[in-house]
Amino acid sequence: MLRAGDKLYLTFKNENGEEEIYKTVIAQKKDHLYVETPINEKTKKFGHFPTGARFFATFVNNKKVYGFETELLGRRTENVPLLILSYPGDAALKNIQRREHVRVPAMLDVAVHPCGTPFKPFTTTTMDISGGGCSLNLPEENALKEGMDVYLWLALPMKSGRYHYFKIKSRLVRLVSDGTRIRASFEFTDLNEFKRMQIIRYCFQRDLYLKRMVKG
Repeated sequence: MLRAGDKLYLTFKNENGEEEIYKTVIAQKKDHLYVETPINEKTKKFGHFPTGARFFATFVNNKKVYGFETELLGRRTENVPLLILSYPGDAALKNIQRREHVRVPAMLDVAVHPCGTPFKPFTTTTMDISGGGCSLNLPEENALKEGMDVYLWLALPMKSGRYHYFKIKSRLVRLVSDGTRIRASFEFTDLNEFKRMQIIRYCFQRDLYLKRMVKG
């Protein structure tokens, strides 16, 4: 499934227990993965990892997100320096979710701001979220209509305890009222792959947490 040239995102927990995300490209795939030196998506600096460092790797294939655990086995230098990562095989990959369709319930703080059509910005909470969009509770008095473009400012809590903040251009695709509240469904229309991966990772962690709560 993975091929040379594919992008790979590596989540690494640093010595402070904080999660850092690195992007790399697969140079060769044999029994192991040979990848270019990963670059930190936030700082844009190359990552330096000891042999034995462990990562959670994710990648996109045919609009599906897959993940697997991997370990740094060593290094090799050809035309460029390469890291050698363990690979469990295609059969061991975890299909995390269809990023455009699977949503998880979540109450997240969000601010809604105009994008084109003017209205007074307001704050509310989400009802659910996925890598492709989210649903919001709307106040009774609002100026939003189906088809409008807005900016959503989201605060996304991660398992590490840190927050990721997003400004996402979104389109209001559906309004539904049950008499007591208004539900608005938004599609994310301008979201780069890295930010989408962060949201998908949050959804994955949230889904695992909810399943553990159900099991008790």
